[in-house]
Amino acid sequence: MKKNILAFAGFGILSLSLIGGSFAYSASKTDHLNKKLMKTMNQQKKSLDQLTNTLDEMKKKEEKENNTIAGTYPVIDFTYLADAYKSGKTKDLSEEDKETLELAQEFLKDIITDDMTPYDKELAIHDKLCTYASKDLTNSVSAIPDEDIQLATPHGFLKYKKAVCIGYATTFRLLLNMVDIPCQIVKSSDLGHSWDLVQLDDNAWYHVDCYSDSSDTNQADHNYFNMNNEQCLSNNDFQVDDYPKAEGSKYNYISLNTKELDSIYDLPEYLKENLTQSTTLYVHFKKNIPFEYVDAILNALLASEEYSGGELYESTQMYNEDDFTYVIYYKTAQDVAAIDEINDDEQVPYEDVDFDKLCDKFSEIFGSEVNLEDYYYTEEEYEEAYDENNYKTEAVG
Repeated sequence: MKKNILAFAGFGILSLSLIGGSFAYSASKTDHLNKKLMKTMNQQKKSLDQLTNTLDEMKKKEEKENNTIAGTYPVIDFTYLADAYKSGKTKDLSEEDKETLELAQEFLKDIITDDMTPYDKELAIHDKLCTYASKDLTNSVSAIPDEDIQLATPHGFLKYKKAVCIGYATTFRLLLNMVDIPCQIVKSSDLGHSWDLVQLDDNAWYHVDCYSDSSDTNQADHNYFNMNNEQCLSNNDFQVDDYPKAEGSKYNYISLNTKELDSIYDLPEYLKENLTQSTTLYVHFKKNIPFEYVDAILNALLASEEYSGGELYESTQMYNEDDFTYVIYYKTAQDVAAIDEINDDEQVPYEDVDFDKLCDKFSEIFGSEVNLEDYYYTEEEYEEAYDENNYKTEAVG
């Protein structure tokens, strides 16, 4: 009996030892699994952090790209300058900002009066702005410090008189804000162009593209002034839902300035009365008039002594099937000459080419002898070739 008890006790001790070992093994395995799980979780957290950082960088890059025009010129909000101007609190502004306001005040001084309506002020600012600076940056940009920024800002526009589209847009916005007219920047869907949306006293919004209306003469164009959405979308692509709807008609420039004629027979008299200076005319016919008839009248005028040397051409702008509106552009001979003189000044002097030397270089590079003179055409020869193939180039606004 005693041996049986000892045997049982021994068996119990052995069993406890085995169970204890099993517990120890299980604990060891659990600990290993926990460590493996923690390692996996840490790796996943690290991957998640990396993904988050990547998404943040992508977001920052997208925000930066969405805040530049053509990936180069920054879109900067200058409403703080207009606020400082109206409050008189300009003490804390930078020297450049103070200079910008001084230039802006000088710009507005001779064209804005207290008795003007918001539309009158907007039109006056637009017209001066469109003839004040140049969008032709040939041989001039290098003289402007921080050119990418200056070409996009009111300071650069007003001081250096050179700008890209966003420079026109930010300057127009600043000037309108200074005279209490609401205005905001619009960017095209591809971020390659920018212009303004303006709210007038009818509480309606209108698109204004000063860059496209700018001119080298003292006469601003108005083809892109106070457009509605439909008119603006005929030339630009933008996210309509991102901006206030431009559906105003009261101050729509084309509607305000379109002359309605009963028939094509009324056009000669209207042109005689209105083609006294460089201008853009909007003519609406009650019925569709083929452009060939309008074109014939304009060509006949240019052949006359009175209009000789000028430019006169038309384009059709039909925003719906019942709208037969012609835009007629006219520049006097004096303005054409002035523009040609500006362009001549900016042209790079032509260097005569030694064709023999050029042929030798061509042969050296391509390993075949070719007389390049056989492939060289003058501008006149190109034009003749186009005429022979019935190609036409049409001027558009």
